[in-house]
Amino acid sequence: MSQMGKAAKCIMGIIGMVLMNANQAAPPATVGQPITGRWEGVGIALLLTPTGGKAVLGCASGTISGPLLPDRHGQFRAAGAMETGGPGPQLADVAPVFKEVAYSGRIVAGTMTLELRVTGERAVRRFSLLAGSHHRIVRCL
Repeated sequence: MSQMGKAAKCIMGIIGMVLMNANQAAPPATVGQPITGRWEGVGIALLLTPTGGKAVLGCASGTISGPLLPDRHGQFRAAGAMETGGPGPQLADVAPVFKEVAYSGRIVAGTMTLELRVTGERAVRRFSLLAGSHHRIVRCL
């Protein structure tokens, strides 16, 4: 075997090991099994349990009322509620206002794409999150 052939074989072996490790670091979503753990992206963090979860955003926080159960395409849907805050101190004698929110998304290759549709808001909030990653969430400024 030529030196060029040996080098190519070595490089292919390294690429294979990297790809195997990448797949182990971010296992695919399992059909019907709840998505769990900490997922973070720019401006959002999710803490998911087998029964639901919590969402923290820059100027809002919310709950997810049930498990995120992926289908065979990695897609999921869940309902929940969200409280929107504002900059500065929040008044203690003003009751928080919660709005219904629909969470939907998909997990592909260890990346979650998430859409939030909040009742009464026209805009759809879109995020990209990774399992176990850490991002700083800047609260209402």
